[in-house]
Amino acid sequence: NSAQVQAAKGQLAVAEKDLELFREHRGGFQGRTTFRQRELAVAQALVNLEEAQRRTETQVRGIHSQLAQAALRVDAARRQAELARRVADLAHLRYEVGLATTVDVLEAEGTLLQAELGRLQALIGAHTAEAQRRVLVGETPPQVARRLENISRQVGELR
Repeated sequence: NSAQVQAAKGQLAVAEKDLELFREHRGGFQGRTTFRQRELAVAQALVNLEEAQRRTETQVRGIHSQLAQAALRVDAARRQAELARRVADLAHLRYEVGLATTVDVLEAEGTLLQAELGRLQALIGAHTAEAQRRVLVGETPPQVARRLENISRQVGELR
């Protein structure tokens, strides 16, 4: 995720700075060996960064796939709930004119409740996938951003 990429970038920056400083102050045979170790540390940090970026890209693609699937599930669940609502309304009308029993109405209402539950579960899945995407790419949730702004404002007022 973006935190892993940022950490890898930090490691790379440290290794590069260490190498740069060593170049300025190296000396003798022992210096060449240590210099090579620092070069290897930079190369390893670069490999770690590339791996972190690849993992993040793969995770982002997976999340986008999950979001697309979640959107399809939400749409299907919404249509199913609409149909169940129509069936329940029809059962009520049939009951009022004496063509259905209380059991028919209760069964239709139960089916409607199940369909609504499925719709809500699909919405929860979609929101969960979106939250995972935001965390993965390093976006701060709006509530957290507002809290941070409030804290910053309060700190500013204390100064």
